Amino acid sequence: MTIKDIKKKCRILIVGLAAAFLLAGCAQEEEERSGICGPGLTWTSKEGVLTISGTGEMIFADRDRFYRGDAYKVVIEDGCTSIADEAFEGWDGLTEVILADSIQRIGYSAFYDCDSLTEIDLPDSLQSIGKDAFSGCESLTEVDFSASNSLREIYTWAFKDCISLKQADFPGSLEWIGSGAFEGCSSLKQITLPDSLVYGGTFEDCVSLTQVVIPESLQSIPAYMFSGCVSLRKVTMPDSIQAIGKSAFSGCSSLRGIDLPDDLETMDDSAFEGCSSLQRIDLPDKLETMGERVFRECKNLKEVILPESLQSLGRGAFWGCDSLEKVYLPDPIMSIEGETFGNCTSLKEIKFPAALEYIGTYAFADCSSLTEVELPDSIKTIGGYAFSNCTSLREVAFPDTLEKIERFAFSGCTALSAETGQRVGKYVPG
Repeated sequence: MTIKDIKKKCRILIVGLAAAFLLAGCAQEEEERSGICGPGLTWTSKEGVLTISGTGEMIFADRDRFYRGDAYKVVIEDGCTSIADEAFEGWDGLTEVILADSIQRIGYSAFYDCDSLTEIDLPDSLQSIGKDAFSGCESLTEVDFSASNSLREIYTWAFKDCISLKQADFPGSLEWIGSGAFEGCSSLKQITLPDSLVYGGTFEDCVSLTQVVIPESLQSIPAYMFSGCVSLRKVTMPDSIQAIGKSAFSGCSSLRGIDLPDDLETMDDSAFEGCSSLQRIDLPDKLETMGERVFRECKNLKEVILPESLQSLGRGAFWGCDSLEKVYLPDPIMSIEGETFGNCTSLKEIKFPAALEYIGTYAFADCSSLTEVELPDSIKTIGGYAFSNCTSLREVAFPDTLEKIERFAFSGCTALSAETGQRVGKYVPG
């Protein structure tokens, strides 16, 4: 046998071995696997399709799970009533899920980080979607709730960071959307909230959301509900709203105006902080409480008329509103807290409340356009740095009732008249 013949036989042998390995691999891929996933449920996996059959809840013992393999499709047949917690978590090759009409509950993290899943139709039988159920499904573009007329609850972070999700039309049965349920859904442009809703959850950092209609069923806007929605331009708010939660609209930099309901009583901390395009705000006559930093750095806000019903105004409420020119403070206000109007560089006119007793630290600091201040007879104390760096301030009318001006209250006020400067020195402790 020649060397040439030997080489030829070696090549044939190698090709034969390769074919044998390939056939063995194919046979292994096609092998059907099966198991139990509940008292009345079984699963089978073959050629990338996982099928769940039987009746009852999906339950796993300890850490047992399905055979994952190269699964791209999950079919849950009629009779299965729930999808277990973490059932398909991290199945990054999963592209299609078919849910039976018998499914009532989707457990927490059930499809967490299934980042190839593009759409899912939810059945009419579905009542709740668990925490983190679809969180991180980055390719999910559409969730069809239209047939889900039994859906009551969507829990915390259920669709968090579904960055491709563009639209969510909720069913009329929905009552609860948990905190952060749609947080970070950066492609979401439109939402329709049903009148059945009693708690609204959050759509924080939905940067493509442009408009929203709040349903009559809500009595308050939850904290952070639309925080960071930088494209939000229009908000329709019903008369039922009595409170706006912490940072509910903070950072909504495209919001130019908003009509607040007549029965609104409370605006919590930072409710509209950083709404840099906001030009007008009509505050209702029943408003009693404004928290800290409510309109901080609303740089285009020019005029604010606070209602006579207002009892308290939080620290830093209008700090950095550098277009604000006029402020009218209602008579019931007894104190202006620290930094409330600090750095309002265009502020020229202030009407102080008749009952005012205290002006806090840095309350009007750096209000460089302010030229004169007339304090009410009720004033007793002006805090440290209260009017510091008001470089245009010339005259301050002090009433006889004034008891104390704390140190540096008028430091940097380089335009003060000699008479005003002497009066300031009289009250400042040595």
